[in-house]
Amino acid sequence: MRLWGDYHTHTSYSHGRGTVADMVLAAKERGLKEVAITDHGPGHLFGVGIAHLGVVNRIKEEAKLWEDRTGIRVLVGLEANIIDLDGQLDVDDHTIARLDILLAGLHNWVWPRDWPSLWHFYGKIPLARRLRSLKVRQANTQALVKAVARHPVAFITHPGLHMEIDTHLLARECQKYGTALEINTSHNHTTVEYIKVAASTGVDFVISSDAHDPRRVGDFVKGVELAEGAGLRPERILNTRPSWEGKRP
Repeated sequence: MRLWGDYHTHTSYSHGRGTVADMVLAAKERGLKEVAITDHGPGHLFGVGIAHLGVVNRIKEEAKLWEDRTGIRVLVGLEANIIDLDGQLDVDDHTIARLDILLAGLHNWVWPRDWPSLWHFYGKIPLARRLRSLKVRQANTQALVKAVARHPVAFITHPGLHMEIDTHLLARECQKYGTALEINTSHNHTTVEYIKVAASTGVDFVISSDAHDPRRVGDFVKGVELAEGAGLRPERILNTRPSWEGKRP
């Protein structure tokens, strides 16, 4: 299974440890044809996200420079944070329209948009980790589903990592809207069973490094092993194609 692009990487513009140049050069060294710079949206607390949406302009300038120098196609995107239970993101429509790719996910330590969401993320979810509340699981899933319905999300990042979800329901809705699910090689939460359940809906997948360091760009080994273990055919994985063919803003 040959993967041609890594579509989830972070630079020092958010909390990565490499520049745009570092990530592009690493992609070239590993024989990739494309790489996406997808720093965290500004809604992340404690300096995890970009400082403000204007940073996208700087990233686009650097991406174009290093694309010309290396011949690697560089997509500029964001890993947006879902900031309320209605699926709103910490990225506005004007910025989304200027991106090449939009990712979205549920994260800890994000500033919620309203009080009900604040109580859900910082009150109910910590309690649910002890009480195993199904209602919280459903609310998490619906927040993702609504984000996919509202916005041109290319793929959901690390589903189920920070907040428990209904895999089948999320995958079914993502398939309906043309949004893929990520098989993330930076974390250990993804299982063969999760992939099998999601794959039964017909949804597509993306295997990503979620690299926060240039040394991990293009590190797909664990994701390929999981995909093969689940019996996924290469055509179900979007980055088996030489150029990004998934959903665009």
